[in-house]
Amino acid sequence: MNAGILLASVNQPVHLVKGDEVAGSSTAWVVLAIVCLVALIAIAWWGVALYSARTRRDEPEHAFKSVARALAVPAAMCKLIRKLAQAHGGATPAGLLLSDHGLTTAIAAYERNGVTKGDQKLLERLSRDFGL
Repeated sequence: MNAGILLASVNQPVHLVKGDEVAGSSTAWVVLAIVCLVALIAIAWWGVALYSARTRRDEPEHAFKSVARALAVPAAMCKLIRKLAQAHGGATPAGLLLSDHGLTTAIAAYERNGVTKGDQKLLERLSRDFGL
């Protein structure tokens, strides 16, 4: 009885699906697989580039920037500390931030070479901020 109702509700002829019409759906899967593969390659390339950039960075400069950021040293003061490290000769800028003795020695060496007015003000502020 149910089969009679089902047959009566179909008013159109039955269409048989041939193999050629189904082939279009497999093309979509191939395109999706290619897009996923390209995305995976791009993510892997980005990861390798990020890792290699981290391993190639200048470690002393990275250490100086990290310490200066932690101590909230202004940019103008960072430039002066780099000049002091050059005047000291054997110290890195990060080492000067961490060593009162090294910073005092670097300031003395820098003052012997002559100091501009702008640098003199920064030296006074640096000495005051670091308690020298």
